[in-house]
Amino acid sequence: MTDSRTEDWKGLLAQARQAATHAHAPYSMLRVGAAILTSKGAAYSGCNIENASFGATLCAERSALAAMVSTEGPEVRIRAVAVWCNDKRPCYPCGICRQALLPWCEEGAVLVVENTDGSPVTLPFADLLPYPFTDS
Repeated sequence: MTDSRTEDWKGLLAQARQAATHAHAPYSMLRVGAAILTSKGAAYSGCNIENASFGATLCAERSALAAMVSTEGPEVRIRAVAVWCNDKRPCYPCGICRQALLPWCEEGAVLVVENTDGSPVTLPFADLLPYPFTDS
């Protein structure tokens, strides 16, 4: 899906790309960066941090989520999440990250990924996890 906010999404993807330069990925060699745009217009980024104990690995999306909540508190909401990786193809959040991010997403939040031609592609974040686990 294309979006009328293409320039905004290119900027958010650029932040995700920059965050990926800080990734620690000695096992997968997949450097991932994520950038979150809040409903108030602030942006937070994160990168993947791999660990020899693979379960202790932190994905870029949850790294950015932690930065966002640590800075703004639990009431903050997500407008968009951009994800970029050095794999030269669209990079989608894993299932754990989808579940972790969804409760923070405002209605209509979008995921932004980079297409193989470098252009941003958006899709509704809620479409990524149609049957989420919730506390209600």
